[in-house]
Amino acid sequence: MTDAAKVAILLVDDEAPIRSTVRRALERWGYAVHAADSLAAAEAIWRAEHSRIGALVTDVLLGEENGAAFAIRLRRDRPDLPVVIVSGYTGTALATAGTFPADAHFLEKPFALPDLRETLRTAIAGTPPP
Repeated sequence: MTDAAKVAILLVDDEAPIRSTVRRALERWGYAVHAADSLAAAEAIWRAEHSRIGALVTDVLLGEENGAAFAIRLRRDRPDLPVVIVSGYTGTALATAGTFPADAHFLEKPFALPDLRETLRTAIAGTPPP
């Protein structure tokens, strides 16, 4: 049995190996995945598929771009959009990334795929982050 009845996930990560690994895992768990390597690509996917996208999984720092700010923009259109933010940065570096969306779930890189699975399930279920 799969985790979700083809919930579509918008996955944004500028690191190809991570994006590829996460995409394969999400698909194996039953999610439909729209993967983007930049916020420009993610915005194009969002414009075309926003009514079908059930959750966002995004890195915080995408080169000079900011995944947390992108999540906040998407939440203006869809306040109930589940958001999972991942980052290899912590502390001061993460603080400089700016504001995070209210009730976004956070996962520190490197993470184990079962942790991603559980975090995403929790976010989609609407359970507040710990």
